[in-house]
Amino acid sequence: MNQILYLKQELKKPENAFNDSILEALENRYKERLRRAEKVCNQQEPALKHRLWSIASNEVDGKPRTCSTRKCTILVDRTNLIYYCFIPKVASTAIKTYFLEITNKTTSHSVHDNNTAFHIEANDAITRISPLFYSRQTRQHFYKIIFVRHPFSRLVSAYENKVLGPRDKLSFFYDNYWNKVMKKYRGVEEISNRDAHPTFEEFVRYLLDTPVYKYDNHWVPYTKRCEPCLVHYDFIGKLETAEQDFHYVFQHELSLTETPQLENRGSITTDKVKFYFRQVPKSEVLRLYYIYKMDFDIFGYDINDFVK
Repeated sequence: MNQILYLKQELKKPENAFNDSILEALENRYKERLRRAEKVCNQQEPALKHRLWSIASNEVDGKPRTCSTRKCTILVDRTNLIYYCFIPKVASTAIKTYFLEITNKTTSHSVHDNNTAFHIEANDAITRISPLFYSRQTRQHFYKIIFVRHPFSRLVSAYENKVLGPRDKLSFFYDNYWNKVMKKYRGVEEISNRDAHPTFEEFVRYLLDTPVYKYDNHWVPYTKRCEPCLVHYDFIGKLETAEQDFHYVFQHELSLTETPQLENRGSITTDKVKFYFRQVPKSEVLRLYYIYKMDFDIFGYDINDFVK
């Protein structure tokens, strides 16, 4: 299939614009999200708000350059002046597909025929920078966007995808993480069952025992990846309200004609997240919460349903 045609099929146009009453309610929602983030950030120690960040980009003078997705986390569209912090397990595939479309770039692989190859090619094709690559003055010319989801929901999504997913596609994760995790927590020298996988509790224990700076992109905290207290985003979207949020920010605010389309939406339900976390002692759930506490606080999520 022609890749441009494929990408266009991945996008959709909402049928109707927002009416005035809905628009007012949405604007209040988004203003409140920004107010909350600013309030929480203002309460932080100056050292937390002024962390040193490496300055990096995956292109220099228009020429490609290697930059990891851990370092260059911002997708940039210089034509539409969009600055977007992409977060794995928060609609990142839909967003990369969308950025390829609006920047008129292509990949030789699609999401469906080779997901890994698609992401590698998209990461190279789309201009990416570190959060503070641009000066504050330059950043002001861009519309800065971040989308998040409940931190625990994201961890469950990461677990199902990067632990329970097809083993033939997860050799990196098993070689670098999960084989070591199972040996450590099960007290064995070798894992005899080639189909064995870490339990969710073992996954949580791994997170608790690992320094955050060693976390993989798929579970590193939002605040470490996107630096909301330094960047001051113009729009905070949430996966839980993504259909409205995508429509509002890309069509209403940025006047683009199309919006990203989510696939497998709703596969990680609140009940499913609760099911997994019931397998973890409450003391460990609380310890995990404190690792992601800034994500909870800045973006307005709570832990109540997980410690009852």
